[in-house]
Amino acid sequence: METIPTNNGNWDARAEWVFQPENVFQSVEALQEAQKRDKTSLGIIKPGSIRDFRVERVSEKDKAEFWQRYQAALQQLDLQFEPDPKPGVKPLSPPDFRFKVVFRCDDSRCTKDHEFSVLDWEIDAHYFNLKKKGDSPEVASQKVVSKAQG
Repeated sequence: METIPTNNGNWDARAEWVFQPENVFQSVEALQEAQKRDKTSLGIIKPGSIRDFRVERVSEKDKAEFWQRYQAALQQLDLQFEPDPKPGVKPLSPPDFRFKVVFRCDDSRCTKDHEFSVLDWEIDAHYFNLKKKGDSPEVASQKVVSKAQG
């Protein structure tokens, strides 16, 4: 399998590969049309406008389900698809909050706002670093939202 190196933190080569024209869609609707047409399942959408960036607390039920899935995965370690993990390595805890973006596409076919969870490790890392520095979960989450809103 071929990989594209980050060259000391520079992701330009990876970005060039990811942002190829066939991966970028004008709208959620265009991506959905491609999915129906040729089973496209992943794409990049550049929003026409960001309407909101919000935070939502992860429920205790969702956290418990995370740990159940984690325990089930641990029971699969006998299959040894990967080398043994380093001793003492602990999984990241599920986040206390989900960060969400609400946007409108730059496409006349788009007639409604879309809300998506932000799946970006940098957002979660920023949140966990704020907590590590002493911020409460609520204060840390609001700082993340403020930074995202610019």
